Amino acid sequence: MEYNLQKSSLDQKFTFAQLAEQNITSEQLYIWSTPLDIIERYQFYLNQRSISSISLASMATQLYYNCTLPRFGPLCQYSLDNYNFHHSSLNEIIYEFYQHTYEPTELTCYTHLECDRGSASLCLDWTEICDGIVDCRNGIDEESCWLFEINKCNDNEYRCYNGQCISKAFWHDDGNAFECLDQSDEISSVQLYDSIKSEPTFLKEDITCLQRDGFFTAKLTSSCIEERSNLLERLIFSDKPNTVSDKCYLAVKCRLGVPKQSNPECGDLCLNGI
Repeated sequence: MEYNLQKSSLDQKFTFAQLAEQNITSEQLYIWSTPLDIIERYQFYLNQRSISSISLASMATQLYYNCTLPRFGPLCQYSLDNYNFHHSSLNEIIYEFYQHTYEPTELTCYTHLECDRGSASLCLDWTEICDGIVDCRNGIDEESCWLFEINKCNDNEYRCYNGQCISKAFWHDDGNAFECLDQSDEISSVQLYDSIKSEPTFLKEDITCLQRDGFFTAKLTSSCIEERSNLLERLIFSDKPNTVSDKCYLAVKCRLGVPKQSNPECGDLCLNGI
């Protein structure tokens, strides 16, 4: 797929030479949310300009687009929908966005494995690969995972429960930072996130929660995001078999807590002796 990026006709643009004449630094470009590759090229231009007499004509004419919020990007070709007039920078827009609880309404899918979970609306999450539980009908999510079980680590490495190797320097180094995807390098581990706020971090994004039972409601995923399990439940029970009555199917869902047992419809069933 090819993209045709159109140059902005609304935002100011400056050559590297013009920026240098105004004593603009690379730090200022960073504060203005300029793409890092442009910042690096500009800093290289400044360095060469100060130590070399070699012609820098080609670099001097490179353009910097001074994007007007909410637009950003090398050509100001991107924008964010959640922009408000009180935002003064791209950083503020992103920071405020992550102050709201993460409540996914759709499943994120790992598409590099052809997984059949029994419905076209269900898909595989990366945390469900090699977690010891078969989620795909063809078992492809657990294929060749035995290789992790026989994986050997070097003497200066710690072997995670899942077979992953990490430097021993990271073993029990910080209870809030996991290097093992299964969190086994730290004594205490986060089991489940019912809500996620703040900007993405390794602690909350790149770990697995393998416990699918225990004192939690039975989970259908090894993701640490509880809402993913709830989405899977709703999708699984969204297709009612033709041979089952509506009331019977609702009773089954209420018994399993899908929807939650506190749902008024479930209460009505109990009152009617169903």
